[in-house]
Amino acid sequence: MKHIKFIGILFFLTSCAGGTIGGLFPAPKILKGKLDNLTYTSPDGIFSVNAPVKEERGEWRYTEVRENHETGKEQNFWFVGFKTPYDSHYYTVEVLTFPYDQNQADLRLISSDVIKSTIKLTEERWKSKANVLTNNTIDCDTRSYTYTVLQQHVTTYDPNFDKYFLISQLAQNNSLVIVVSELNYDLRGKKPPIEDIKNMNIEKHNNFVCSVRVPSAEVKLKDQK
Repeated sequence: MKHIKFIGILFFLTSCAGGTIGGLFPAPKILKGKLDNLTYTSPDGIFSVNAPVKEERGEWRYTEVRENHETGKEQNFWFVGFKTPYDSHYYTVEVLTFPYDQNQADLRLISSDVIKSTIKLTEERWKSKANVLTNNTIDCDTRSYTYTVLQQHVTTYDPNFDKYFLISQLAQNNSLVIVVSELNYDLRGKKPPIEDIKNMNIEKHNNFVCSVRVPSAEVKLKDQK
């Protein structure tokens, strides 16, 4: 198994489309992908997902969006990330496609690497331990995503905060879909909904996961020179 590259593990949304101008006015969302109401579709139609917001006029107008796509000999990947206003949460979808069907052992290895990479990167960034809080599955009609939660208590930043990575993954033939909600809770405010997180009762994450569609999941990558 060769090295697999992930781009959506930690979300540095520093060059986003949208957000605000001068901290006051909504900025336009200029993207290569298509935005149809609250649905984002990647430029080549590889995947689509509903934005993790409830309405267009307020929350969506100030939501920041970042997208990326890279092509390589070993894999292609597509990425979109959303930073919603009024909180410190991030939501991302990454689709990896390979030039061959993966067997189940390889897919489990790749999925495990996603978790390990997330732990490594967030521990390096915040200098504190990240632990697996729970493992489960989310059922979306005919599809079942894994559900892994990482918990991290950050004391190297003032104010201190708790970070939760809700990571859901789905393997389809030559593709792997990685959906992540990164939830950050300022400890000076309301306590994080730990039981809801553990018991898969975070509706925004569940809806975000189940809204992902990958119609081209079985399309093989073209031969690359």
